[in-house]
Amino acid sequence: MYVWGAVHLVRDETMTNQACRDAMPAAQAAHLSGVDVSLLPVHLNCYVTEGGSYAAAVPGYVNPALLGLALTAVVLGVFAALESERRARDNFTKREVS
Repeated sequence: MYVWGAVHLVRDETMTNQACRDAMPAAQAAHLSGVDVSLLPVHLNCYVTEGGSYAAAVPGYVNPALLGLALTAVVLGVFAALESERRARDNFTKREVS
């Protein structure tokens, strides 16, 4: 999911400007003053001289999906560690009883 979002940021300057123009109203497109690219969270913000900003290029579902997948990975990692510890403890008690 992260790679999918980051692929949307790998653009040359012309493509970035076009993505910004596509994301903002036509009246604002001439007033593009800068862009902000971030890899965590994945986003491309386009700024206009009047002080506003518009999100562009990265689909809106990417960052919530990244958060959900990251939390899932952490929970599964914790469960895997707990299960490994439980199995090690069971094997130790079986050896002591034998």
